[in-house]
Amino acid sequence: MNLGSEFTTSLSPERRLDDLLSVSLSDIVDLVWINQQPWEFYVVTNRDKIKELSKISPYAGCAANAPVVIVPVYRGKGLRFPEYAEIDMAIAQENMWLEADYLGLGGVWLGVAPVSERIEAVAKVLNLPDDKVAYSLFPMGYPAEEGKQQDRFDEARI
Repeated sequence: MNLGSEFTTSLSPERRLDDLLSVSLSDIVDLVWINQQPWEFYVVTNRDKIKELSKISPYAGCAANAPVVIVPVYRGKGLRFPEYAEIDMAIAQENMWLEADYLGLGGVWLGVAPVSERIEAVAKVLNLPDDKVAYSLFPMGYPAEEGKQQDRFDEARI
């Protein structure tokens, strides 16, 4: 898997991001709870906005040099089962990560929700409408170097 917290500065956003979003999202429609599809995705390429997003938590610094940050958000109102929105978002985010890897991209999933200070910080940076809740940050790009996946398997947990 292309893990990455350091990225090259190049990324052809148009083609790769279209592939990433269309394929990863079309695959999950049947997986989410009652097909409520609570998501929207903000694709951030503005360097100043990316720098601001990289400061929203102690763990987000790796986003600073990413050529793009995808910010998954969900509707906070109008959902039939709002208590399942973050589960649906996790499914969408994981599929996006897997598709990014398939496309040769690296990325880091940085949690925003449920920490209210982080949710508010992202909303301020992106000027999100009041009914949108930031779920995570997904800085991505071509990895500056190939990272090795850590083996975290623990048989005792099965």
